[in-house]
Amino acid sequence: MVNDIKTVNPINQLVKFADDMTLEVPGNENGDNSQAKVDSIQTWSENNRMSLNMEKTYEMIVRRNIPTLLPDPFPFIKRRTWLKILGITLQISLPSGICILMKC
Repeated sequence: MVNDIKTVNPINQLVKFADDMTLEVPGNENGDNSQAKVDSIQTWSENNRMSLNMEKTYEMIVRRNIPTLLPDPFPFIKRRTWLKILGITLQISLPSGICILMKC
């Protein structure tokens, strides 16, 4: 069941570990497809009779130090400047936009 989830776009990265999932959706000059991927994951979970824990669902935007507007946040996903994934903390050093890795 878990192995049938796929990314919308082959440039996206989906990492699964136990009951957690991490999705990397790179944006580019043509925009990003993050909304399509979120919709896809929600549909997949409904089809597989699973529920997403929105209290543990976060968005983190990592970008170069360029003066572009951030995309609008998802109304139901919290946006953070740090995330802890498998014991490693990813943190954005604002305003530089550099991502810092810290082992905790």
